[in-house]
Amino acid sequence: MCLDAPAEFLGKPIRFQWNPCETQHHLQLRKRSYFRSAPMEIAFQCLHTEPSICNKAERAFQKAGKTIASTFLFKEPVRVNATMMSFCQVTGECGKNMMTLGGSSPARAIPLLNSDGMTRLHPQALVKQFGLTDHPAFAPFDIIGIFNADAPFWFEEDNVPIGRNQADFSFVILHELMHGLGFYSGWNEYIGPHMITPDPSPFLANQLMLSINPGTTAIHPSQFLESAMDRLMTDEKRRFLSEHTRELNRMEAESLEALVVDPRFKAVQSVSEFATEPGTLGIQLSKEEWVVLETGLTPFQPGSSISHVAYSEYTHTPDFLMRFMQDRGLTLQEAVQRGEGKGPIGPLLLRIFEEMGYATVNRPDTVPPLMLFRSGIQKNQRLDKGTLTSSMAIHNSPTLLYLFFYLLIVLIY
Repeated sequence: MCLDAPAEFLGKPIRFQWNPCETQHHLQLRKRSYFRSAPMEIAFQCLHTEPSICNKAERAFQKAGKTIASTFLFKEPVRVNATMMSFCQVTGECGKNMMTLGGSSPARAIPLLNSDGMTRLHPQALVKQFGLTDHPAFAPFDIIGIFNADAPFWFEEDNVPIGRNQADFSFVILHELMHGLGFYSGWNEYIGPHMITPDPSPFLANQLMLSINPGTTAIHPSQFLESAMDRLMTDEKRRFLSEHTRELNRMEAESLEALVVDPRFKAVQSVSEFATEPGTLGIQLSKEEWVVLETGLTPFQPGSSISHVAYSEYTHTPDFLMRFMQDRGLTLQEAVQRGEGKGPIGPLLLRIFEEMGYATVNRPDTVPPLMLFRSGIQKNQRLDKGTLTSSMAIHNSPTLLYLFFYLLIVLIY
């Protein structure tokens, strides 16, 4: 089973759905070049957008794709479905002081068993780079994104200074494409306010997702699923949040009501406190390297909290790109110069992607953090002990879960 974005994704919030994605076998794998990346391919469309703006936006996307492919070493092409549209006319978002510039998401998330024995949801763009002989079927696109034609975007090709209330479009799309490649956390307020958990869709569907290690035959059940990046997330004392997820996956609550009153669930909710206290969560790259995530927003902001780097920490550094809010009146190149970086994709951001398993010009020989796997779905034994069901059981009664685009916003006066 794979978690898919809908074919039509113009409304908010976005509803993702579990769908069958049968295993495919490839007899021949494309050889990786240590010097050349496969391209990022852009399928671009506009709705309720001036043709001149649409054309400039498409050219900016093509340039952004080349920038990314010059830093990452993609074994397989990454395909992006991007739409520029009037949020006012399509979604009714008009005249707000806090304006959404754009949003993106993986088109498909695929559960894979990591080397630490936990099953996590991996963006399809990443899974395609692993070179797996057997893998779940891939969707036509890897990343979907929408961008606001009403926003005061500045385009590099305009050859005029950026206005003080404008946002550099290249900045926005590079940021959003990083989310589509996997820079996001699976921890969110799915169950309710102040109750942050990983994706609970198997639990809410009364299902267990089983991943089996063929080397040891060990069975790894999951009812809460982290994102691929969550494997690296720790609190300020460098304790991995995945230990909380393991506890959730061991719980046998018979209902959501029983879950939230369980003392073990209440212990997990320390993450909810961390998520709104500055400097309490981060990405552990090594003993010395800890990337501080955005936990300074109160209340918790789905799509912004945790899934970005700390705004106050990285604004004047080479790793400015993945803050939740963009600077008004500042071009991408000026932001690079301000942070004394070599390009828009900073060194710590690139290290995070390398640890997730992407090959880059700096590390062309990354090893995927996976176990060989085969996975299946089992009806939760709390209701029907020992009964196995096929993936079709979920397909016929799909579980719809509200997830969130990862949004970049700018304050307009």
